[in-house]
Amino acid sequence: MVLPRNFPLLMMAKKIGLALASGRSAVLKPAEETSLTALHMAEPAMEAEVPRALFDVVPGHRADVRGDLTSRIKAHMRHTPVGNPLNPEPLQDALVSDVHFDMVCGHVDKAGEILVGESVEKPLATPTVVAMSPDNGLARNDFFGPVLSVNSVRSFEGVISVASGTPYGPYAALFTANAKRPIRGVRKSRPGTVMVNSNGEGDTANPFGGMTMASSGGRDNGLHAHEQYTRLKTIWPDLPDDTEEVME
Repeated sequence: MVLPRNFPLLMMAKKIGLALASGRSAVLKPAEETSLTALHMAEPAMEAEVPRALFDVVPGHRADVRGDLTSRIKAHMRHTPVGNPLNPEPLQDALVSDVHFDMVCGHVDKAGEILVGESVEKPLATPTVVAMSPDNGLARNDFFGPVLSVNSVRSFEGVISVASGTPYGPYAALFTANAKRPIRGVRKSRPGTVMVNSNGEGDTANPFGGMTMASSGGRDNGLHAHEQYTRLKTIWPDLPDDTEEVME
């Protein structure tokens, strides 16, 4: 949540009160000019041992917020256990084959700066975070590997442009505190399913399917799934009076 510099305490209270009451977490980015208000508010939360994952304050410039987000991603990825899929402990299991492993590693080797992650014994691969420019092929290819590409853009339109710069379009997730941006983002983005402030697919009855190269020509699940297996044909006959005899 990005807070303005006017009415810092009131604006913060309006946001965190509703977020926490509804079971959501709240990460505040106060304005640089009035960040002390948010920091003072965080002190009693720390004394009450409120988890930082539930309520946190991230002061500084907007660039620092992006850096903090990347740091959190890196920390999470480093602690993602990798191992045998028959073992319930690992969160990331083996890739499907040695060929797939080599393909994933080949894409990573051609990418930009590797922030975290390294290959281990085949066919296992650790989750990898790579910083790269939007025009890098890794950011546009779909190779089913545990790789997250990270890049920065300066505008919301730039985000939509980068997200639409791939020939695949099964899913997209849009996270924003601006109430109007999700509608704009959903209308301009091409994926078949767009998640707003979440990463869940919703109900199993929801239509499933992508756009462009990720599309099979239709949708699975729900009533729309029937349409991809049928053809709509209109028959408008001019039947005579002895219709029953003709039909027989």
